[in-house]
Amino acid sequence: MATNNVTCSACLNIIKHKQYLVCSTCSQKYDIGCLNITEKRFLSLDTEKKNNWLCVKCKSKQPKKDNSNTPIRGTLQDNQSSLSQNSDCQNQNITKRKKASKTDVSPSTSTCGNELITDDVSYGSLLSTLTHEIHVAVNEAVNKTVESYFAKQFESLKEELSTLKDLKSSIEFLSADYDRVKTDLQICNEKLMSLTKENTKLTESVKDLNSRLSMLEQYSRERNIEINGIPEGKEENLFTVVKQLCTTVSVPIMDNDIVTCVRIRKMNPQSKIPRPVVVKLQSTKLRDEIIAGLSKFNRRDRENKLNTSHLGYGCSKQPIYVSEHLTPYLKSLHAQTRLLAREKKYKYVWIRNGRILVRKDDNSPAIPIKNLDSLKLIE
Repeated sequence: MATNNVTCSACLNIIKHKQYLVCSTCSQKYDIGCLNITEKRFLSLDTEKKNNWLCVKCKSKQPKKDNSNTPIRGTLQDNQSSLSQNSDCQNQNITKRKKASKTDVSPSTSTCGNELITDDVSYGSLLSTLTHEIHVAVNEAVNKTVESYFAKQFESLKEELSTLKDLKSSIEFLSADYDRVKTDLQICNEKLMSLTKENTKLTESVKDLNSRLSMLEQYSRERNIEINGIPEGKEENLFTVVKQLCTTVSVPIMDNDIVTCVRIRKMNPQSKIPRPVVVKLQSTKLRDEIIAGLSKFNRRDRENKLNTSHLGYGCSKQPIYVSEHLTPYLKSLHAQTRLLAREKKYKYVWIRNGRILVRKDDNSPAIPIKNLDSLKLIE
């Protein structure tokens, strides 16, 4: 039985299983892996084969058996005996002649020798002639083969050259077309640069004109105030409402101080707030007095700022705002400024003479907001 100490004589590793063979002569043990025997083949061997198994070394040491009675050896012996008999028979039928001495040479023999020499000369000349003809034929064949080969190659080269000529003409055409396109592109780039510069100038001019137009438009509204939050009614008297508002903020006015008083359309038609009221006064001084009085009124009672109840409206209290009458562009800019100032935590945003001003706190300087680019100053 195999133990854990059994070592394979081939790989010198310990055999950890029972699948190995023991040589019946030298008693050396070999693993089936080293013997290149599958497990299925090993299990199919019976006990007798396992007990009589010999390793390669022991098989090589066994003596070879006698093979004198093999069919091949018998045939070879018979052939050798028949060959010896045939050689004896042939020797019996051969007539042996005596060698002629040097003194026995006759004129006939010399004559025969001359004939042999003549035959050798004619054979040599024939051989040289045949060799020459063969060389000539081979040379002609080689020359024809080479000529035909090079003729085919030249034809292919001619075709390739014609193709190259066509390709050259196509490339020249494309090159000329490319040069033309390149020139046109350069001209277009120059025109584009010129148009870009011109567009930049025109844009600056348009901005300047818009700014001037906005200033002129705002100048035409310098005596106006805009009131938001006054409820609308079918039989409303805006002059009376405006006088009541001015009396509330302690700035009484007369009828002749109001030039016009009308409602204007809303910026957002979908909004439910009342349409704003625009009042055109006799002077900018009066406008500033009304706005300053409103500011003082709201500061005196921050919990009860100007609302609809102060003007005699019995509905729910709604705040009323009074400001300078701005152009649509300045209104939009003012709205964006307020949003950005609230985001950046600026404390003050106000309008003075058509200009939008912001201030971060009481100790900070006022920043004028003239256009959208000025919004970058709010940090």
